[in-house]
Amino acid sequence: MKTISLWVVILSSLLISCTNDEVSTTNENASEEVDQISTGLSPTDVANPVNPYDKLGVAYEDILTIYETLDTNSDTTILRISERVSKIALQNKDLMSLNMGNNTSVVSPQEIEVLLKNPMSCLQETLAKSSMTIEAKRCLFDFINSLLLQEKEEYDIIYQHILRFEISVMNNSTFTISDKKIILSSSSLAKYILRIIKKRKDPDWKTSIGNFEGAVKGVIYSPLQGVTTAVVLDIIKQKNILSR
Repeated sequence: MKTISLWVVILSSLLISCTNDEVSTTNENASEEVDQISTGLSPTDVANPVNPYDKLGVAYEDILTIYETLDTNSDTTILRISERVSKIALQNKDLMSLNMGNNTSVVSPQEIEVLLKNPMSCLQETLAKSSMTIEAKRCLFDFINSLLLQEKEEYDIIYQHILRFEISVMNNSTFTISDKKIILSSSSLAKYILRIIKKRKDPDWKTSIGNFEGAVKGVIYSPLQGVTTAVVLDIIKQKNILSR
């Protein structure tokens, strides 16, 4: 717990250290590119064609959709849900392509239970141990916190916010390839997860963001873990399953 608290202090200090000039310049450049990208998209399209990891969010939505078309009345435990989601995910070609080079293990039911109880603490601990640069960790942490403030916004506004963020990440010359992969994979999931939440008019925004935090923890390990964790957490919430 002391490690997590120290990590929060470090992140907070880094957030304060950003200058207004840097933020302003980044936002201006990103806004111009957002306008260019949005112009070519249909009203129902939430993709970002310049995000190389955008299909991760698509895979999340596809896997969740397939699951919801099946007879899942017997899925009354976290283990059963995880097994079915994993089976569907392993057949998703785009996801497996993005997961190339990583193992195909998924988050265990025990880990899912821990995530359900305290997703932010789990994420902070995983971030602290990850190989991401300090600046990238700060960036991802800041992004997640920014989503908590979007509860009252329409999805179009949230989408523009995420798209602007993605462009600023892609234009950041200090991030490593691994940094960008984790951050842009997470933001892709955010676009699709939050669109579904807004469509459902889900009143529990904090819990929904908590589920996204759990998904980001998975992304740090592998694209497959990120997507399957996101789907499993969503299903558990919909089925109101709190324990195995």
